[in-house]
Amino acid sequence: MISETFYTIHALGRAISYPAGTLYRQVAQDFQSEYEDPILLAKRGGKLCELGRPLTRDCELTFLTARDKPGLQTYERSTLLLLLKAFYDVTGHDEVDRICVEH
Repeated sequence: MISETFYTIHALGRAISYPAGTLYRQVAQDFQSEYEDPILLAKRGGKLCELGRPLTRDCELTFLTARDKPGLQTYERSTLLLLLKAFYDVTGHDEVDRICVEH
């Protein structure tokens, strides 16, 4: 008999168990109704975690939105990467030596 591993997540005064490998994105969806803005990052033990990463242990989580500095920086970085991808798709990698983005 194979038993599945579960991890307990503590957030906003609640404790919920999830199967190992559940993405932080799925956990964030369960708490999204508590936030005015979309959740962009999770914070586990003081460490920022991208929502695409899987759960690997019991932990306490806080969630960050664009109202939080790290959340806004994540949003800006993601937007910049999309811009670069679109630029290279249009111009091709061979046509560009260097791209510089200034704030």
